[in-house]
Amino acid sequence: AEDPGQRPLQKRLAKEVKNRLMFFIRGEDLTEALEVQIKKALLRFRREVSPDIEIVFASMNRKKDEITALKLSDAMPFPTNRLLFTSGQKLSWAIASSKIVVSSRLHALITAASANRPFVALCHDPKLEAFAKECMLPQKLYPSLSSCDLETKLFEALKCAFCEAQKI
Repeated sequence: AEDPGQRPLQKRLAKEVKNRLMFFIRGEDLTEALEVQIKKALLRFRREVSPDIEIVFASMNRKKDEITALKLSDAMPFPTNRLLFTSGQKLSWAIASSKIVVSSRLHALITAASANRPFVALCHDPKLEAFAKECMLPQKLYPSLSSCDLETKLFEALKCAFCEAQKI
């Protein structure tokens, strides 16, 4: 019999993926307008695509992002969860076991890509866009945070990432 510890990480994780959408938003990115756009995009996604998906707002940087994760979680009109990570290993496992990752933090995107998880890069600077291009993502999966129609673009990106996740 095959030793499960010897199987490639992607194969082990594929069996343990949860119906979870994990968000990482940098504290310095959150504005009232962004909060509203995220809320509307998630409401539409839950209504039209995946009503039972677990939404998790997470923090990679305790000083900068923790309050943002809590604020976004509290602003949603449906139940959400929050994760505040204290170890890189737990963070990596949570990302790798999520169906989709949405982030304005580069390291969350790198972790998602290395675990073969579909992701949406919310671009605020050229390095996130460059990383998304390096991963050969379609442009719809890396909308700019400054986009005038981020709500629609985020919904379309979530829908596309969800379809990709269904194939894995």
